[in-house]
Amino acid sequence: MKRRIYSKVPTQIYSRILGVFMIGLIFAISSVHARAETSGIEKFQLTEPKKAMPTAPFFENGEIKRTISDYKGKVLVVNFWARWCAPCLKEMPGLDRLEGKMKGEGIAVLPITLDRTGASSAKTFYERIEAKHLPILVDKGRKFVRKLGVSGLPTTLIIDPEGYEVGRLTGPAEWDHQDAIDLIRSFKK
Repeated sequence: MKRRIYSKVPTQIYSRILGVFMIGLIFAISSVHARAETSGIEKFQLTEPKKAMPTAPFFENGEIKRTISDYKGKVLVVNFWARWCAPCLKEMPGLDRLEGKMKGEGIAVLPITLDRTGASSAKTFYERIEAKHLPILVDKGRKFVRKLGVSGLPTTLIIDPEGYEVGRLTGPAEWDHQDAIDLIRSFKK
């Protein structure tokens, strides 16, 4: 009678596959845990050299013409968002909390919607998330965002008190996290 050698092979392969799977599972769990501990602010990129801001307007409540120069002397957190952008919507409550915390420090949060439906849809969304501190700002025709070369949403720019872009982050972040607050405060003069 012949011995079947190949009957041991599947057991060895099974053990190796199980071992590789377990190692992969450990790495996956640890990377999810590591991501959960970050605020997303580590993706922030300094703009060097600093860039002057365009004079293209955006509109408060869809009607009042504004430009970045209207906020000169403040550090600005300019966030571009839209209702159809899930990460944008997720970070908006943190931006509202940030504006509430920083209001008296010469720091302003300017969330500018790119939605074609304008101020009314932004207002409805703010009511839904119970935003208490954010202004309703609209980039009609997306002229302002185009001049800045924003390529994805959400994108957040930090503008120094003189009106220059000093950095940006494309993607979501927890803007009310202490790391983000410390970064924003570092641009005050």
